Amino acid sequence: NYAPVIEEGGLLGWGTLYHPVVGGQRSIDNEYLLVHVCYGNLGMICFYLVVAESIFYQCGQVWRLRNKEDFLFAVSMLAALIVIWLTIVTVYLGEQLPMLTFLLIGWGQSLKESTPEQPGASTVAAVEQTQYVRVFS
Repeated sequence: NYAPVIEEGGLLGWGTLYHPVVGGQRSIDNEYLLVHVCYGNLGMICFYLVVAESIFYQCGQVWRLRNKEDFLFAVSMLAALIVIWLTIVTVYLGEQLPMLTFLLIGWGQSLKESTPEQPGASTVAAVEQTQYVRVFS
């Protein structure tokens, strides 16, 4: 239904304030279609690039990380991103979607291999102190 509207919108689309209503459909629950109508072909290409880059980079993180905890966290981030990118095809998640998605992308891209602790090496010196607390009742 929206193919002619998308073609009329051209490279930059219709914008977020107004887009034509087709067949009485006042809301668009498919995020990909909404991006294509509002931001045009250029916005859709950029959106696909963000989706592809986030998935491919996170797959690389999963492949690269060797520590068990880091690996499992990277797999969790990858699963969360895949679920978001698949879910927004059919469900409108509201205005929190861009914030949550870019937080997940940022967290996933900031993963670094954690260094395992050396056996017997203490990072915090244990100091035994006696502290007194005065309680008034």
